[in-house]
Amino acid sequence: MAATPSIGSFLWLLIVLFSLLMYIILDGYDLGIGMLLLTERDDARRKEMMEIVATAWDGNESWLILVGVGLFGGFPLAYGILLPALYVPFILMLFALMFRGISIEFQSQSPDYRRDWGLIFAIGSFVAALCQGVILGSILTGIPVVHDHFAGEPFSFLSAFSLLTAVFLIAAYCLNGATWLNDKTDGTLQTNSQQKGRLLTLLVGALLIVVLIIALLSSPVIGPIVLSSRLLFLIGVVILAGVALLVARSLLKRTNGLLPFLLTVFALALGILGLLSINYPYMVPPAVTIWQAASTGSSVSFLLVGVGLCMPVVIAYNAYAYYVFRGKFTLPELRKASS
Repeated sequence: MAATPSIGSFLWLLIVLFSLLMYIILDGYDLGIGMLLLTERDDARRKEMMEIVATAWDGNESWLILVGVGLFGGFPLAYGILLPALYVPFILMLFALMFRGISIEFQSQSPDYRRDWGLIFAIGSFVAALCQGVILGSILTGIPVVHDHFAGEPFSFLSAFSLLTAVFLIAAYCLNGATWLNDKTDGTLQTNSQQKGRLLTLLVGALLIVVLIIALLSSPVIGPIVLSSRLLFLIGVVILAGVALLVARSLLKRTNGLLPFLLTVFALALGILGLLSINYPYMVPPAVTIWQAASTGSSVSFLLVGVGLCMPVVIAYNAYAYYVFRGKFTLPELRKASS
């Protein structure tokens, strides 16, 4: 029987959304740096890019675990449908993240840049971002469900729109990676990152508009009654995200601070929220709403206590890691040489 709406279910939904946005914001930039590694030719700059990611990547990915826990514990029906529907991209993403983490650790133990580990890092970043974009796109266009079970084929997630969503997410991650490098580095690497960032702001803005329009037109649940209100909201999303991207592009011409990164992250977060809002209140469109997928009130209350204790620890760890590695990054061997 479907669960009735409750404050606990709504809070759990906010936790899942917050964890998802934190993952996209934090792990998104280091996935972007990994993909940008393919555009750099100098081994010293490649090593510097990998070392920058090594300072915080494990804490960034902890938010992905919270997303999984949130779906499993708070919305078991949705979890039970989505996982079989997305087994292939989900497993590929996990393997990509695993090999990516291995490459970072082995590269950190090497005094010189190892091209084999760098290539694994870059490919792992690309595959993970690709899978995440495909997952998002396939959910937006609907999951075939019969009697609360996935009723599609193993590769039903593949479509032109899911691949387009993947391209958008890859470009957005690369943009976040470029603006993060702009803040954390100096010299040639910073200059290259600024140039790439200025180009990517235009690409991401254009892709965001196209993806939002197609998602709205292809939604399996939206009707003419709510179309106008959703359209107005999405227009606001496009305007705010577009302004943020244009300001970030302008700042990349003359500043190396954190503001361009914050603006591009804001634009990406707006875009993701806009896409997710199209099919609201469906968690598995067109069959299962958020409230139908929610656990019982007692289960949600019990889980909220556990997550309420864990989440501050995760936030504190992330904050401490970024505090320790604040400021410009310099390779250890360069610091020794300068001292």
